[in-house]
Amino acid sequence: MNYFSIVLEQVEVFVVYLLIGIIAVKTNVLNREKLGALSSCVTKILLPLLIFSNAINGATKEQFLSSTVILLLTAVFYLVLYLITAALSKLLHLDTQHKNLYRACSMFGNCGFMGIPIIIALYPEQGGIYIAVFTVIDQLVLWTIGLDLTSPPDSQTSVSLSKRLIKMVNPATIAITTGVFLVLTGIKLPAAVVNALAKTGSAASPLAMIYLGGIFCYIKIQNYLKCREIYATVLIKMVLLPIAFYTVMHHIPSIDHSIAVTLSVLCALPSMASIAMIAETQHSDGDYAAGMIFITTLFSIVTLPLVCLSL
Repeated sequence: MNYFSIVLEQVEVFVVYLLIGIIAVKTNVLNREKLGALSSCVTKILLPLLIFSNAINGATKEQFLSSTVILLLTAVFYLVLYLITAALSKLLHLDTQHKNLYRACSMFGNCGFMGIPIIIALYPEQGGIYIAVFTVIDQLVLWTIGLDLTSPPDSQTSVSLSKRLIKMVNPATIAITTGVFLVLTGIKLPAAVVNALAKTGSAASPLAMIYLGGIFCYIKIQNYLKCREIYATVLIKMVLLPIAFYTVMHHIPSIDHSIAVTLSVLCALPSMASIAMIAETQHSDGDYAAGMIFITTLFSIVTLPLVCLSL
């Protein structure tokens, strides 16, 4: 399979969406307030529908159970990222305010808005199941460790375990849980319902990228172009680590080649768009997160297709 051409085509589409968002802001069709409403719609409605419809669309119980190795691999994936980002933040002598936010932006990739369409394009049949299983661990880590990392340093110890667990109950996790339940029990929804949910959810990726293009108009990009730590993330997390992951998994006979490619591509993604939104809500430095998202997304236009050349 020509992974390079498939991913390159998807990246070109993302660039067009970003440009539409920039044009929408420059022509006053969108402003900061409207972008906030768009963000809420995407994260609370469209993304959960996209995850749900991809999980149940033609998937069988056997396919799901055969993909559970992804749970273990994803846990290892995040453990490695957690340790590497901790080491990088120390080596680069980042200040207390940005150290943990930098780690959050480096750990979590833009799986929902970029990863899903890319993996579905690569593997139309099993891609939805792979993403659904990956997202189980992804969301668990995001709403526990990720929540700590996006909080201001003086408030990180004040969030109780019960509050973290409550925050894990969100539209995305509900969509995953419901989708997995339906697949394991064999319950089928009417075709018209599945079709309607899939079509609605498919709007998540373009609208999210339009949102990113728009929000980039409101941050001072030049302030973040000088941040060397961001370039360290691009090189290590978005290029070297995906290739290393793939090399290791490729030499383990029990791991299917498609799973190795999926996890490597997800590792190569730029910073998660939701981190900036979570940082804003946590009263952390949302602009720093947005700046890092912008630069990593910009570099991913080149790095993602290049990484795929080695798979």
